[in-house]
Amino acid sequence: MLALESQLASCKDQIEQKKLSKPKFHPAFRLLWVVISEVLEGWEDLAKVMKPATVKRWHSDSFRAYWKWKSKLGRPPTDSEMQAEPGESCP
Repeated sequence: MLALESQLASCKDQIEQKKLSKPKFHPAFRLLWVVISEVLEGWEDLAKVMKPATVKRWHSDSFRAYWKWKSKLGRPPTDSEMQAEPGESCP
């Protein structure tokens, strides 16, 4: 039900504003559909406004963005015991 309501709300908003003939989806809408695609079996049947391939692309894009962000954090610091040479004791 949430899946269908989210699509309807997105379309209604853009029709009322008379902005576009083809709907553009907000990042929150895309994230919702990425989650729905992971949680629901047969979610492809619920996607009425967009193609399932589009949702899969959104999923790939969000996964790529997550790892790009994660890699910017850098490597966590190494424990001093790990840095010591084998056979060498830590101070």
